[in-house]
Amino acid sequence: MTGQKHLKALIRSRMARTGESYTTARSHIVKPEAKPGLVASAEFRAHDKHCMTAVFTRDDRYVVSGGFGGQARIWGLDGSPAGELVGHEAAITVVRISTDGSTAITASSDRTIRVWDLPTRRQRAVLGTHRKQVLALDLDASRDRVWSGSHDGRLNAWRLSTGELVTQLDLGGSVSSVAVRPTDGSVAVATVDSGIVVLRPDGRETTRLAEGARVVGTAWAADGAFLIGSTQGAAHVWAADTWEAVRVLESGPGSMLPVALSPDGSRIALGWDHHVGLWGADESKPGVTIEGLPKGVYGLAFSHDGHRLAAAAADGRVRLWSVT
Repeated sequence: MTGQKHLKALIRSRMARTGESYTTARSHIVKPEAKPGLVASAEFRAHDKHCMTAVFTRDDRYVVSGGFGGQARIWGLDGSPAGELVGHEAAITVVRISTDGSTAITASSDRTIRVWDLPTRRQRAVLGTHRKQVLALDLDASRDRVWSGSHDGRLNAWRLSTGELVTQLDLGGSVSSVAVRPTDGSVAVATVDSGIVVLRPDGRETTRLAEGARVVGTAWAADGAFLIGSTQGAAHVWAADTWEAVRVLESGPGSMLPVALSPDGSRIALGWDHHVGLWGADESKPGVTIEGLPKGVYGLAFSHDGHRLAAAAADGRVRLWSVT
C-alpha cells in the first residue's frame, strides 16, 4: 500500500473523466514546480469558545463557522462579519451548504438538525431530534436527503423538503462523521468503535472498512473515486471501485481529528494536535506542516475551487490559507 498506488489511481480517474493521455493527466496532477504549500491569508476570532466547524459557501466568497455558543456565523474571506444563523441552544458541530448555495444545514449538541435560508439568514425548519448530541451531518440534495449521526449511535436520513424521517439505523457506537458520495449518494459513516460503514442511498450496507478502528473523519473526493478516513495517528485512502487501500498517511503523535480532500483529489489536508499538514498526490510526507496551532483542530475544509483551506480550532478562531 504505497502512495504510488494512489497517484496512479488519481491519474486513471482523470483520464476517464477527460480522455487525456496518461502523460497529460499526470502533468496536471504532479507539478514539480508547484509543490504543496499553505500561505496564511486570514485569521480571525469567530466564536468566544471552541470553533467546531468552518466551511466555504458554494461561490467561495464566504466562510460559515459553527461554535460552542450555538451560533453559525458568516464571514468574508478577510474575517469581516456578514451575518449569523441564530436558533440552536448548544454547540454547532457541523455545517453543510447545498449545491445551489441557497440552503445551510446545521447539526448541534442540542440534538437537533436545522435548515436555514442562507441569503436571508432565516431558519426554515427543524428536521428532527436525536437522543444525544448530533456529531455528523451531510446533505444529498439530489435525493432530498439529509443524513445525520449522533453520539446515541443512530444514523438518520431525513427528507429535506418535508422533515420526514425516512431511514433510521442503529450502528451501535457513536457516529463521528457522515459523508455522501457526490456521484451516486452512497454514504460513508465513521464510528468510534466500528470503523467505516459504507451504505447505499437506501441504507443497505455494501462494505466495511477499518473495522474495529476509531475513525474520526471521512471525506470523498469530488468525483467519488476515493474515500479517506482518519484514525489516531494516520489517515487511509481507499479506491472506491475496488475498496483497495491505496495510501496511508502518517501524521505523527497526537489525536487525528479532521480530514479534507481537495476537489481534484490531489491534495489531502489532515489535522492533529497543534498541527495541520498538507500532502500532495505523490508525497509520503506532508509537503508543508503548520505548527503551533491549538491542540483542538476540529474542522478542515477546502474551497470549491481548491485554492483555499479553512481550519476551525479550539481557540475560537478560523484560519484561512491559500493552497498551492
